[in-house]
Amino acid sequence: LGINILEIKKIRIMNMLPSLLAVVLLIWIFT
Repeated sequence: LGINILEIKKIRIMNMLPSLLAVVLLIWIFT
């Protein structure tokens, strides 16, 4: 179970990275 939870967290982080990068880029462009 612990391994499965870690894998789910890794997948969530990998899915969040593109949106976080997009937000950072938008902030960098508009400031």
